[in-house]
Amino acid sequence: MRDYATLYPDFHFKADDPVYVYSAVFSPLSFNTTIVHEWQHDDPQTRAWTDKKRIELPVVGGRDGGFRDYSMKTGMAPGHWRVTLATFKGKMTRRVRFNAVAAAITDKS
Repeated sequence: MRDYATLYPDFHFKADDPVYVYSAVFSPLSFNTTIVHEWQHDDPQTRAWTDKKRIELPVVGGRDGGFRDYSMKTGMAPGHWRVTLATFKGKMTRRVRFNAVAAAITDKS
């Protein structure tokens, strides 16, 4: 049996707040590629992963500290999410998983 709490740790968010996923890539001087962040939501109706956003991040040249960048998604729906970090040719380098939980809004007036 899968431990979904470990596989998809809870991430609490407020409606309309952006959610970010960070990536770091080793990039020697001659490096020239595109890193892709593919945001997918586990649709509870179809029980299938649904593509929500694809962001292409160009990486040109290198630097001693490597390349760091992030992508952002707004309009999150609660539930299981995954962001696949891959090369432009489709080779997956990493996957970030989380369970989006809408934060309770309290009226402080």
